Amino acid sequence: MTLLLLMAYLRYQSQTFRNASDRVRRLFFASNTRNDHNSLGAPKEDKILEDTGSIPVKLSGSDKDGEVKSFLINSLPKGGTLYLDPEGTQRVLEGFEYPANGGELTIYYIPDENWNDNWDTNEDGQPDGPDSFLYSARDNNNALDPTPAKVTISIDPLQDGPVTPPIDKDGQANQMIFGETDGAYTGLTAKATDPDPEDKVKYSLILGGDKFEIDEVTGRVTVKAGVELDEGDYKVTVQATSDDTSTASSDFQITVVDGSVDGAIVHESALNGGSGKPESAFDDNPEPGQEPGVGVTTATGNLLENDNVDNGTTITQINGQSIGTGIVTIKGNYGDLTLDTDTGEYTYTLDKNADHSSGDINEVFSYTTSEGTSSRLEVTIVDDESVSRDQQVDIPAGEEPIYRVAIILDTSNSMVAVNGNGEVELDDNETYQTRLEIAIQGVSSLLEKYYQQSTNVEVSIIGFDKGSNFVDKGEGPADTLDEAINRLNSLYRDSTNQDQNKTEYSSGLKDGKAAFEEMFLKDQSEGLTDVEYISYFLSDGLPTDKNVEVDGKDENLALQETEAWKEYTKNKNITSFSVAVGSSIAAPASDTDPSYLDIIHNADLLGSGTAQDTIVVADPNKLEQELLNTIPNSYGGNLVSDGRVNTIDFGNVI
Repeated sequence: MTLLLLMAYLRYQSQTFRNASDRVRRLFFASNTRNDHNSLGAPKEDKILEDTGSIPVKLSGSDKDGEVKSFLINSLPKGGTLYLDPEGTQRVLEGFEYPANGGELTIYYIPDENWNDNWDTNEDGQPDGPDSFLYSARDNNNALDPTPAKVTISIDPLQDGPVTPPIDKDGQANQMIFGETDGAYTGLTAKATDPDPEDKVKYSLILGGDKFEIDEVTGRVTVKAGVELDEGDYKVTVQATSDDTSTASSDFQITVVDGSVDGAIVHESALNGGSGKPESAFDDNPEPGQEPGVGVTTATGNLLENDNVDNGTTITQINGQSIGTGIVTIKGNYGDLTLDTDTGEYTYTLDKNADHSSGDINEVFSYTTSEGTSSRLEVTIVDDESVSRDQQVDIPAGEEPIYRVAIILDTSNSMVAVNGNGEVELDDNETYQTRLEIAIQGVSSLLEKYYQQSTNVEVSIIGFDKGSNFVDKGEGPADTLDEAINRLNSLYRDSTNQDQNKTEYSSGLKDGKAAFEEMFLKDQSEGLTDVEYISYFLSDGLPTDKNVEVDGKDENLALQETEAWKEYTKNKNITSFSVAVGSSIAAPASDTDPSYLDIIHNADLLGSGTAQDTIVVADPNKLEQELLNTIPNSYGGNLVSDGRVNTIDFGNVI
């Protein structure tokens, strides 16, 4: 008996018309058979749409003295699946025989998504080439052809789409310590994907190449040799280029920080109800590193470990407020920081989502040690959605916060004196500014932040020394940032005028009440409700109007007005901050000489239900940050939180 196998030769083509750059996909079937007596007809060609339908493959053979009764499947293809039916419900299995009909059997090949000849499943840099499988014919005498036939399936690649914009592979903050140079890793590894697996992606820097370099294969960004980076933020733009010539780029930020600054990362995706996969590009497809469960809601570390402090140093303040000793829990905007003040050990636990529509979100906790040094913990909250997705937040007018702010600023001689008292060295570089200059700069930043959070802000400016300077008296409060800053700058003076040798708290507080009365009347006439009234009283010394002769007897006008202010702000629901500027001012110990600033201050920064003492800023260089810590927390755009500042709960709360 001579068994003849007919060569099955089928040629299929597929083409998509999505865009002009798409290439034709062709599927080529051929059989290596021992066909000694028959010849093939012309190759059959057909077209299919990419990744759809099934491709019929006809197995056939002949026997001179009998007939072919079945076909044995010796091996299976690796880039697709064989089925007995075109719908793909009955799979063809390796080692099984299937009956022939008239010496033929039609089976169906369904290619895997995007499979083509250029796939490199072995990752050896060489394409796999055409797909294939083997089969043998058995005749009615049960004789099996000893040499299997080979069906070859060739698929030309089709352009499925361009390369995606690069993302940060680990999704974490790209932070470096000042002093790291010459090849130091920035924390940024770019990752882009092409929907065609055979297309390789290479990376380059189109911005930032003067300071950084990128590995074109891995996307790893490092500091360029010989470059020394200062503290600050650096922007780099990474471009991904695919073998198909498509390109895409993304911007990233690399931050160089003081070595004492601590950083931590938490992920919204790990919260209850989160996606379980940190997003870097907002879509329905998984991205690199998006396996379920990736991401954490807790971060741990030690605040003192990288600080240059002596053994036994403790943490005494968080965000300008004394926190006692032992274990404390600081309530932030988005989570809780549990801190051991004695050792510096901390655990931050994220408990809710942040609004990233206006950019990156960091939870910042500034701290001061028992040695007087200070630094901060910056917790980066990784978004559960796209960091590059455009979002629009429409805020009903009634939801936008309304702020009315009064600034009551000491302009007495001690704030400007050129005798060492009123001057402050800036950052140990022998550059000096007066306390008044630093205060004006700090308050300017404070006001700028208020105007960023709301379009409905009005500000009154009052200076006091020997008497008071109610800047906006008769004109009403400033309703633009520029006007508020101009009025604030009008309080500036140098040391040449020594006539302001008084610090009359009573004068400043009286005009403070007058300013709020103007605001109340205006707001009531406009029918405004839910207005937040806030005052800031800043001074570097105790009042000089403690003993003033009135009608032939000594009066403590400072005590009278501070007590009246305390009652006034309570009744009018005004949040009152008092700020002691410089190390020369301290709360007196005697009950007969009370701490006047403490009386003025009614803000509950700790969320304890009781007002704390005044905010003491011994180093005026830190005044701006301490003022910013008092601003109602922003949640992006004009959305603000209900609370005013970070609050602190004491006790073993974890």
